[in-house]
Amino acid sequence: MKRALVAIVSVVVVIAGLALATKTYIVHRRAYAPARPAGIAPDAVYIQGPNGRGLWESCEMGASDIECAIANVSGSILHQGKFIPYRGTSPKAKEDIVITQKSGDGWISLANGTYLIPAEHNEASRRYLDFMVGNAKSF
Repeated sequence: MKRALVAIVSVVVVIAGLALATKTYIVHRRAYAPARPAGIAPDAVYIQGPNGRGLWESCEMGASDIECAIANVSGSILHQGKFIPYRGTSPKAKEDIVITQKSGDGWISLANGTYLIPAEHNEASRRYLDFMVGNAKSF
């Protein structure tokens, strides 16, 4: 009985150690980003996608609006210009613009829960986000 208890405790300790080591590795590894293409803003965030198909995203506070750019991994612009909130509140300062990895090729996700979409030609972005946040059953 005592050997069985020691064996069980040993297994639990090994599993806990592996879980902790894996979590530490994932939390502390550097995010991957390819070389920044010419013309991409120095503060642009690389949004990692599958098979190297990521995006570069950046936003700046304009005088009365938010100007953003979404480019593919090679630097070709997909959307550029004025962006508006889909959900959440519009950032009031540059410090409020913290782009997260939940962003996509038609929207920018901010750390405060706000989604920004292009002010024009945004129907596909709206349909997809409606589906993702539960406002629609399909897109």
